[in-house]
Amino acid sequence: MVFAMQQSLGKRWCKLLASCTLTWPETVAVVAEFNSDWSGFASATELEKEFEREGCSKKEWVEKRGDSESKAYGWCARAEDYNSEGPIGEYLSKEGKLRTVSDISQEKAEDRNSVLEELSSMIAMTNEDLNKVQYSYNETAMLLKRVKDQKKNLDEAYAEETKKMHQMSIRSIQKILEDKERLSNELEAKMLRLKNWSKELEKKETLTELERQKLDEEKKKVIISP
Repeated sequence: MVFAMQQSLGKRWCKLLASCTLTWPETVAVVAEFNSDWSGFASATELEKEFEREGCSKKEWVEKRGDSESKAYGWCARAEDYNSEGPIGEYLSKEGKLRTVSDISQEKAEDRNSVLEELSSMIAMTNEDLNKVQYSYNETAMLLKRVKDQKKNLDEAYAEETKKMHQMSIRSIQKILEDKERLSNELEAKMLRLKNWSKELEKKETLTELERQKLDEEKKKVIISP
């Protein structure tokens, strides 16, 4: 947007242009740069209408240029300004870009399509990443299931083997106790037999001694007889 004035902008216009970038191609003109989108175009158009309502449009500036009245004029820069000779035209052709409403609409559509394409690409990449994550999750879940199954089988085998060893230990202990009792009984029986045998031997020895004494007495009788 172009502003032409005999003196500096008033406080009112400075307030309205607080969000714009101002450039001074010449001493009596200033160029305000708005956002290069629909919001910037709407702001510049609305401000231009404000100048028109105040009787400070480009038309009044051209008609009253050189007038002693000191006031600010403003209008949206168009092809005439863009292609004009002088500092303003040079600045606009160098720093600006001449666009129609159709150009802006097309650019917005292209930007929107570009954003949609980028979003579509991001969604496709996200879906691909999700598929990879899902595949990895499925693999991990299957591996975990195999590990759990193997652990279950090992636990069952360990429990079964422990049970068998326990039963074998019980049988082994029972056999040891039974063998011990059998041996103890056998030893007790042998001891009883030995005791009985020893008594029989003692009886036999006693009888033998009596028989020997009796025989000695018989011999003595025979020797004493005439």
